[in-house]
Amino acid sequence: MAKKNDVVIGLFLFSFGCLICLYYGRIGFMPLDQSVVFDGGWRICSGQTLYHDFAPSTGVFTVLMQGVIFKIFGVNWFIYCLHAAVINGVFCVVVACLLRMLGLGRWMAAGYALLSGILLYPPSGTPYMEQHSFFFMILAVTAAVGVQKTTRVASAQAGLAFLLIPLCLMAYTSKQNPGAMAFPLVIMIIAPVLIRGGGQPVRNRVLRWTAAGAATCALTIAVAIWYWDLDLRVIHQYTFDQPAALGTRRILRFQDELPARVLLLFELLSRSAAFNTIVVGALIWTIAQICLHFTKTAAVISRYRATAAILLAAGALLLSTMIFGRLNNVLLIVGVTGLALASAVGRAIASGSDSDAHRDRTTPFNLFLAFTVFGVCFAFTNLANNHPANGIPYLFISFGIIHHEFLNACRRFLAPRSRLVLALGMFLFGAAAADSWMLNHTINRTRLVHDMVVPEHIISGDATLDPLPQDLTFMRFAVGRFYRYTAADLTNLVQYLRARDENFYLFGDTSILYGLTRRPSVSPSLMFDIIHSIPPRNTPEFVTYQERVIENLRRFDVRLIIKEGDETFMGLRFADFPCLESLDLRFLVRFGAFQVYELENIPEDIAWK
Repeated sequence: MAKKNDVVIGLFLFSFGCLICLYYGRIGFMPLDQSVVFDGGWRICSGQTLYHDFAPSTGVFTVLMQGVIFKIFGVNWFIYCLHAAVINGVFCVVVACLLRMLGLGRWMAAGYALLSGILLYPPSGTPYMEQHSFFFMILAVTAAVGVQKTTRVASAQAGLAFLLIPLCLMAYTSKQNPGAMAFPLVIMIIAPVLIRGGGQPVRNRVLRWTAAGAATCALTIAVAIWYWDLDLRVIHQYTFDQPAALGTRRILRFQDELPARVLLLFELLSRSAAFNTIVVGALIWTIAQICLHFTKTAAVISRYRATAAILLAAGALLLSTMIFGRLNNVLLIVGVTGLALASAVGRAIASGSDSDAHRDRTTPFNLFLAFTVFGVCFAFTNLANNHPANGIPYLFISFGIIHHEFLNACRRFLAPRSRLVLALGMFLFGAAAADSWMLNHTINRTRLVHDMVVPEHIISGDATLDPLPQDLTFMRFAVGRFYRYTAADLTNLVQYLRARDENFYLFGDTSILYGLTRRPSVSPSLMFDIIHSIPPRNTPEFVTYQERVIENLRRFDVRLIIKEGDETFMGLRFADFPCLESLDLRFLVRFGAFQVYELENIPEDIAWK
């Protein structure tokens, strides 16, 4: 019966994760963010090769996955959204498995897995590098926890150990900045097994199978480099050099930008009971532990635990008011009270009166993991050039673990089946559910990550919209505020390009045009972004990049040049590329922000600087 319930819960979580992502993923279109993986997938699907025909500095594994999916199921927006939806559904199931391994009950784990499905992919809606990296990272963390928990099941432990390095590598090659954090986190999780857990046979098994996974990755990469005759210098430049240069610049700016970025993150999460619980509860726990260290407060708390609980909750509430300046809902109070009780009162009483607490090794590990995964989100939102709402997929994982430890702490000084414990647990989950409702309406419904103002009739589907190209019929069209074209403009441009039956080069962000028209993607990069995809100007690498542009114009026999607006979202202009300014162009037609030119001649004396 229990296994049957697990299957039903898993199917429900998967279905919910898929459906909520499909619902929001079809609303609106952000040309820069939502074209990158689409265009990369179309390139793979149409026969182009990574690091030979184009060289992405990020999103390699995401693009490869999308290419395979396009090849099997076809190139259209529904399949594109479905890719993200399936990942989101699997994420919900994986989170439930992880929380179950950490000791949470079946229904509590399922509840927090359900809430987590609101924060991974629905904010972006379509495949994106960061979200895939977060997904593979939590898979790696789950596998590492499995290695730690399955010391008595040799085959399961060996299989999970084998997957550790491949999953970390998938996370890193999806996006470097969150993916790079997967490696040290996995090492810290399996360290107890290697140091003191299970003895020499277990240690050897984990090391042997982890090394086998790493060797398999190395062999696969080596075969791919040999088979496609890839240039190692190009791979190193785009996989390590350019991301490292970009990361160095961001770290150097981090000190100056930290206050603004922290305030931006707090602005998003200031109404979150879960977030307030983590931050304020940590402060209360620290204060309580200092007091317990220097006094005999433990005995007093044990004697007057109810009064102490009320006082500590009031202190947490006061601190919350001081930190965030206001209280936004009643459930926030419940959230703050929750961790105050869990970490201060519960742990204090347990340490003072329950000798079993000293032998409990799961609580420190669980709390470490809760704060670490939240720290991953915090680090990403501060070091990445991304909206904070796109980097908090682990929020409810963290809060779910803390909720579990809260209940365990309460059971140490109250009856295990006390109605008060049950009521507090329900209140805490209610706080998290209120957070999820707030975040869903603040982020997902408004398409906040894509900088959109989406009319209500587009969200609700009550109105008839302008026709779109056949492959985009699943989309409910609205663009970000930066872009200046309509659904009709896009449709007319696609029809025009298909009728011309000539290859084109797009200078702009809407690179889905290549896949929609079934024309080869000509640009050497997936996006127009200096350093992230294009080398810095006035460098030898920038000249090499321009040479590749001209080479591709000749190779694909390009006859049309399309300029999208005056500049790209990242601020690049046509005039920033001397090689493009050297071309002989003749204006043909305009569709909204898209200007179509005929390429009459590529002169021999191209200007590169």
